[in-house]
Formats: sequence, structure tokens, C-alpha cells
Amino acid sequence: MSEQKYKQQRLIAVTMESLMPQDHFLRKLDETVDMSFIYDVMRPLYGMRGRPSIDPVVLVKMLLIGYLYGIDSERKLEQEIRVNIAYRWYLGLDLEERVPDHSTLSQNRRRRLKGNAIFEEIFLRIVRMCMDCGLVSGESIAMDSTHVKANADNNKRETVTVMQEPRAYLKKIEADVCALEAEKSSGKKRGAKPKQKNLDVRETEEVKSPADPDCGMLARPGKPKGFHYLCHQSADTKSGIITDIHVTAGNRNDHECCADRIKEQVSRGLAVKEFVGDKAYDVVEIHHSLTEMGILVYTAERPVNEGFRRSGIAVDQFLFDKEKNSYVCPGGEVLALSYYAREHGQIFAVYQSSERACKKCPHRPICFSATRKTRKLRRLYGVEYMEASRKLTGTKRYQYLQRRRRVVCEGNFAYMKDNSNLRRTRKRGLENATEHCLLCAIALNLRKLVKQTGYSSPYFFVDSLIILFFR
Repeated sequence: MSEQKYKQQRLIAVTMESLMPQDHFLRKLDETVDMSFIYDVMRPLYGMRGRPSIDPVVLVKMLLIGYLYGIDSERKLEQEIRVNIAYRWYLGLDLEERVPDHSTLSQNRRRRLKGNAIFEEIFLRIVRMCMDCGLVSGESIAMDSTHVKANADNNKRETVTVMQEPRAYLKKIEADVCALEAEKSSGKKRGAKPKQKNLDVRETEEVKSPADPDCGMLARPGKPKGFHYLCHQSADTKSGIITDIHVTAGNRNDHECCADRIKEQVSRGLAVKEFVGDKAYDVVEIHHSLTEMGILVYTAERPVNEGFRRSGIAVDQFLFDKEKNSYVCPGGEVLALSYYAREHGQIFAVYQSSERACKKCPHRPICFSATRKTRKLRRLYGVEYMEASRKLTGTKRYQYLQRRRRVVCEGNFAYMKDNSNLRRTRKRGLENATEHCLLCAIALNLRKLVKQTGYSSPYFFVDSLIILFFR
């Protein structure tokens, strides 16, 4: 048995290039992605006077190293870069050169980068690189959300009253319904411009965190209860490249921001033709908005609400006549459009039968209760768009896209939570949480971009097996 008696005190002439392994991921990343575009993005944030600053590319690369290798603490990131030769090589720092202090990162984020959407611009530049390489066609987009633990104590909470304004979609259909009501009541043509009713701003009570008021209390079945953010992700179904990131409070619904995010991606140059989502997106608003944009909607169907089915003849036994905009009951009587009802931010068309026809109908004892004189049916405004999309359910294309959605969206979330700090955020505030999720997405897109150029990463071996299995 030998024992080491001396310390490492020899002077050896080496270069960083010789110490950096040839097959290291950061070497492939440096060869694949040119980060010099960061100078153009950051130049408006720097003055013309004063002492020389730290290279902005070095600062951004430091943050990317933390998200590429799951280092969620900036203090720990500084310590790791000091002793890791690969990190130093990627940043362009020699062995004797000092690593930028962790406070430099935090102060630049608080003072220079705050409110400038710099990381969103970097994310979009990376997506554009993927599009130029042919990795993103944008024809088929999958969307899903995942919860991100907020930096807030779940036991410290307060109930506050917030003002909730109606969304743009509700304002749009309210205008359409007001036009139909004016036409029905006055007999004017559709070209008339009736006055739109004012949608009331509702007051609701929400549970908030005093430390981070922007996050929300997540209370979904099967999810951890507490203060969270929701990271809404859009991804190309073929390559899995993330094309859009949007962050909301944890108590928001998934479908509320869906249509706006798809419109935003279309404005960036993505020719979206298909949308795929889980049952959380199976709402009339999504089917209506996306269908009008010429996009096919493939969503998993929500389970039927059995509580809506009352005793007697079920609603689905009434036939809807689209041309005449009326229902026909099993007895052959017509239920004409009577009026529009507003309830919980939704608009229903109410169809009602005549009292004379129902009085003589043999199905009356089983159709409705004895206290009522007519039968009424409610139809959600715009539900015909959902019914048209439901015809795609069960097709081979639907099954393929739903399998790809599970692989792409849920696979991306699983990878980012295990390797890119997406499980929780140390930062507080919606802007900082958005920056956190954007950096997670940038790190994943960079790995996928390098992988497509010939680099084989062990993290994506399981993804390839899943794709082969479902095919």
C-alpha cells in the first residue's frame, strides 16, 4: 500500500483549451450557438460613460449554466464556477481570473434588467434559431401548464378583495349577443350598431400571500395545495422545442390565456394549423377563438356533468336545428329562441316551448315538473364550434397528437423540474417568476438544439424510447 507524502506544488504550463474535454456538452453548445447577439440586446441598457462593465455575455452565460446544470443558488453558482474548468472555459475565464461575484448577478437583475423583458428577447432569439434550423415548423402546437412552488409560506395568508375584469373574449361575445338581441327586438338588420351592455367588474375574494401577492393559492385535485405560480408552455409537437412561455398565478385556469398566447405566436411568424391540449382546454372559448383563426382543435373531452341532467327527458334527446336556430323535442314540438341569459361570465341562449303545445303533449308528465308550464333549454353561446371540433375526437390524427402532447409537454416539464430548477422559484413577483421560467425554457431549448446537431444527450434517451413505443 502506498501513501501520498507530497502536495501538488509543481508549476505546469497548461491552457484552458487543453483542459477542456473534447466531448463536453458546453463545447458543443459553444460551437452550435453564437451568443454574440446578446450584445445587441443589452447595448441600450448601458451608458456611454463610467468604468468598464462586466461582459454582458458572461453574465447571461453564468445564469444559463445555473439552469443547464440545476444550480438554483447564485452564491453556489459562483462557487461552482471557481472550481469547474468546463464552466470557466465556457465563460472565457482563465484559471487565475476572478469569477464575477454573485451580487453582480442580483444587482444587474434588479437594476439594469428589471422591466426590460431581456430574457424574453433572448428566448425568442433562441426559438428563431431553432426555426432557421428547421426544428420548429409551428404547424402543430401543444399547450399545457405546470405548477411552480412560490417562495412563500403557506401558513401565512390573508384574504383580500380583488377586482376581476371580464376577458376580451367575454366582451366580444357580449357585443355579438347585444347585436342579436337588438335585431330580434326591433327587427332591424344585422348591419345596425346597437349599444353594447357594460360588463360589470366583479369583486371576488382571494387568498393571498403577504410575502408574494402575485402568486396564487393552488387548489386542484391531485396537486399540492399551497402558493404556486403556473407556467404555461407551448411546444412544437414534432421537435418538442418550447415556442412560448407565459406565467400566471396558481389560482388561474389554464384556458384563460390560451387563445391570446396562440395569437401571439402567430404574430411571431408561426403558421399554426393544429392545437392540441388536455381536457382543461375543452371549453367553448378555446374552440370558438381558435376555430375562427383557422386552427383545428384537438382537445380531450371533459367528463359529462351528470348533475346537469335533471329528471325527465334528458337534454341530449332534443334535436337542434342549426338552420332555424331551434330545438325539436321528442314529441315533435319546436322550442324557439326566447332570450339570452348571463351567468358566471357566460352567455346562454334560452329556448322555450309554447304553453299550448306542452299542455296537450303526452310526454308532459315526464318532461318537466308539474309547477312549470313550458320546457326550457339552455345552450351555451358558441357551443357549435366545440361540437365541430368533437368530430375530430377518435381519429388517428387525434390519437397521435395526444400521445405527442404527453411526451412533449409533460416530458419537458419533468426534465425541467429534475434538471433546470422548475420545481420552485426563489424569486418573488410575477416578473421574476417569468424570468425564472424563461431561463428554464432557454436551457431546455439549447439542449435540444445541440442534440439535433449530432450531440447525443443521455437525458433524451428515454424520450426517444417513448416515441418509438407509441408509434
